[in-house]
Amino acid sequence: MRTNVVEFPLQKNNTITQVLARFITAKRTSLSPETVRRYEKFIGLWQDYLDRYGLLLLTPSEKIFWNKRCGSDTQITKIFGPGLLVRSAVPFLGEFVVRELGTQLPVLEYAGTVVRRLTKWLFEEGLVSPSETNILWWAGTRAREELVPAALALACVNIQYGIRYDLRGTFRASVYRLRSELCEVLPGCLRFAVKGRALDVELSKCVTELCRPGWVFTLKLYAKGLSWGLAGAENVNIFGWQNRIYYG
Repeated sequence: MRTNVVEFPLQKNNTITQVLARFITAKRTSLSPETVRRYEKFIGLWQDYLDRYGLLLLTPSEKIFWNKRCGSDTQITKIFGPGLLVRSAVPFLGEFVVRELGTQLPVLEYAGTVVRRLTKWLFEEGLVSPSETNILWWAGTRAREELVPAALALACVNIQYGIRYDLRGTFRASVYRLRSELCEVLPGCLRFAVKGRALDVELSKCVTELCRPGWVFTLKLYAKGLSWGLAGAENVNIFGWQNRIYYG
């Protein structure tokens, strides 16, 4: 009897879970125990992200295989190989990491370095192609340079504007969440594009000088006459709009 099930090759001995475990083992001898713990926390977060949202990243043939052969309790990281790490790098680093780690700066500081060292190791092991290596290396470099400044900017927005809004008590207005692009960075001011209008957010100059145009913040806004007031922010994506469909 013919079947429409696509036979997808399982990644024997090279599933994401197995590959990442071998990477940690390979680095354990050259890193301090504290650094190893940071690596493990970041790697664990990446695996958790894939097991929660990885279905969004599967190719059509992979989805057919998954739907036909895998149960709802199956972990994606125990089925698919490192190619899914490459596809997930931008949405993971852009949408998930800052939101989940928040102000855990020691782990954020290592995130880009871990991705770059993982990239080098995967390539040396023959587990990713040159083009995949370039994608991962680029994402890791962006993360190393921008994740911590982005997290600091997010925290400062919430400290300066979120607390001020909360102090309004019963006079607080309804809050709307809107993804808005940072279109211009001025000394002491971040200028966002919000529904065709500019929204200026004043922050310390030492914070704004770390920010980059193109970041996308999830702002918490409330109506303020004909303009918008700022009640804080929930997230910041250093890759901008590149992976908006993976937000969740």
